[in-house]
Amino acid sequence: MILRYDTDQSSKTFEVHAAGLARYLYTQFESDMDQLQLLLDGSQEKKISETMTVVRAERSRMLHWFRDGTQVVWNGVFQLIYNGDKIEQLMFETRDHQLYYPRSKLAELCVPISPNQVQNRSPKMTKKQQAQGRNQQNMQPEEPAFDLRKLPKTSITPFGIHRQLQTQLEVGKYALSSIIFEELTHLITACRNNECYGAAHILLPRPS
Repeated sequence: MILRYDTDQSSKTFEVHAAGLARYLYTQFESDMDQLQLLLDGSQEKKISETMTVVRAERSRMLHWFRDGTQVVWNGVFQLIYNGDKIEQLMFETRDHQLYYPRSKLAELCVPISPNQVQNRSPKMTKKQQAQGRNQQNMQPEEPAFDLRKLPKTSITPFGIHRQLQTQLEVGKYALSSIIFEELTHLITACRNNECYGAAHILLPRPS
């Protein structure tokens, strides 16, 4: 996944390997997600070898429905590479994302304006002008004021994913880097201690 920051449009890549796919999906639905939907528009399929095929859709959407009614929509590019019946790679690169709140939550934030609200009037206004102002005020329908300070807090990060899921992806990314670094360090040490052997020989399993 290549996700973009919602302010400066910088991107960050998160990789989910086959071994961590179950953990990724488990974390997705543990983070209050209810449904996940993928919409492809204008997808194209192309064979890149005798057995491998790539499917790409430049106009794609991934919809995340959460249990509290919140919805996150990714807009971007979807690409799938499969070999026979096996999926080799699945990639989604976002161009942007939107966060939607349910109407019921937003209605709770609207504060109705009282018709008896006191308004500052010029002391030079005549009684006739004041009466006309009151008549116009009575004719206008009440319009509720939207208080942004009461906007509900969200667990969606600026990258458009749940905070719990992003934490799991970042921990997995650094853990994988540590494993690779440890294996390379072991390989380099083994090469130095066994000058008569090449790297390929060290990587091969030795007979018991």
